[in-house]
Amino acid sequence: AYIFNKKEKDFVVLIERIRKEAAQRADELNALRDISDLTSHPISADDLLKLILEKAMQVIAVRNGSVFLVDASEPDGLRLVAAKPPVVFKDDDGSKPRRYSFVKSVIESGQALRIQDIESDPRTLKANDPKYGAPSFISMPVYKNKQVVAVMNLANKENGGIFTEGDERILSIMLSAIGTGLENISLQRQVKLQQADISTLQGMLK
Repeated sequence: AYIFNKKEKDFVVLIERIRKEAAQRADELNALRDISDLTSHPISADDLLKLILEKAMQVIAVRNGSVFLVDASEPDGLRLVAAKPPVVFKDDDGSKPRRYSFVKSVIESGQALRIQDIESDPRTLKANDPKYGAPSFISMPVYKNKQVVAVMNLANKENGGIFTEGDERILSIMLSAIGTGLENISLQRQVKLQQADISTLQGMLK
């Protein structure tokens, strides 16, 4: 009876693992389909990043998220495109440099930053802010033409859990598709500028 019960439990565990993996693959496919729909319509880079932030928060099931765009015209070289819930940085906000430090480390390394516990991880070692829920977060780079052009941050999982390798994989798939979308936006902008130049030249020739 003991052997039977053990085999039965092992079988149940196996089925549950397969079910979870199948659900994760379905989430990945649905996310890619949704992103494909997003990138098939004319849209600005900012709006595309805002939409992908909403989709990522929905797929990973988190309460807090933000996305920063690399912008050389800004004093910090970064611009906050969107945050949920909304945040406003004041000029004298001492938390701003600390927030940016995580984003900049992702830009410099080009690698995702996945933290299970912000208070004990040697890369962070800082007190957790209760408004971000559990002390786990993830920061993901967004690439365009092999350059990091944006960083997405997610925190406060709805189930209070930590971010996993599976979460990172899904986000990587989603953001790689967004990178292609951003490249297409740049190409469309270049084409429009070239068309405008051609029209100007044609007008001058007339």
